[in-house]
Amino acid sequence: MTPIEFRRVTLFAAMPRKTVAEMAIASRWQGYRSGVLVFRTGDPCLGITVVLDGFVRLFRLTGDGTEITTGIVPPGGLLAVAALRGECRHDGHAEAIGYVRTVEIPAATLVAAGTRIPALLATIARALIDRIDRTFAAAVAWAGPCMSARVVHILRSLAAVAHTRGHGPSTQGVIHRLGVRLSHKDLARLVGSDRETVTRALRTLEAKGIIRRERGHITGVALGAVGVSLAGPTGASLAPDAA
Repeated sequence: MTPIEFRRVTLFAAMPRKTVAEMAIASRWQGYRSGVLVFRTGDPCLGITVVLDGFVRLFRLTGDGTEITTGIVPPGGLLAVAALRGECRHDGHAEAIGYVRTVEIPAATLVAAGTRIPALLATIARALIDRIDRTFAAAVAWAGPCMSARVVHILRSLAAVAHTRGHGPSTQGVIHRLGVRLSHKDLARLVGSDRETVTRALRTLEAKGIIRRERGHITGVALGAVGVSLAGPTGASLAPDAA
C-alpha cells in the first residue's frame, strides 16, 4: 500500500505526509472478486478496514439462514469498525459487490495517529456517523412492506455518487449511473426476494423514470424523483407495491 493510494481516501487526505507513510507501511490491503466474502461473523478483527474501490454489502443471517442486508459501504467508507469498540471479532458478514479493494489499518496505529492529529479523530467520527445513518436507512427500507423501497435503497447505495453525504438540488431527479452492473438476479439477492418480484418492481420504477435498464442490467437510478422521498442519505419511502 503506497502513501499516494492512502491519500486518495478522504479519511487520510489531510494527514501529514510522514504520518501517511507510517500508516501505509503498517497497513495491509486486499483485493476481492465480486461475490467473495470479505469476512464472516466471528472472524478475527484486529484493525479498522476502509473500502478503497468498489462496494461492500454488510449482512446478517437469520435463524433460518435468510440473508438480511444491513448496509452498503461505498468507496472511502468504513467497513470493519469492531476494533473501534474494543472488540476483536466481526459481528456480521461482508461481501464484495463488483471488484473490491480494501485496506486494514491496525487499531493501535490509527489510535496513535489520532492522539497526535485530533482532526483525524474528528474525520473518523464523521465517517462513523455516516455509517450509522446508512445502517438506519437500510433498516427503514427493510422493515417496510414495500419492495420498491428496498430496491431503490440498494440502487441508490450503489450509485457512483452515493458516497457523497447528501444530495444537492442539482441531483434531484437526475439518473446517475451505478458503480456496478446488476442483473435482476443479483438485485433480488441483495433485497432478499425472488427475481420475479424484483422484476415487477423494476418495471414500475422504470415507468416512473426512477431507474434505467440496459440489456437486462440495471445501469442507473435517480437520487430523487416525484413519488420518492429520501429517508436518510440513501433511504427511500414509496407506496406499497400492488403485487
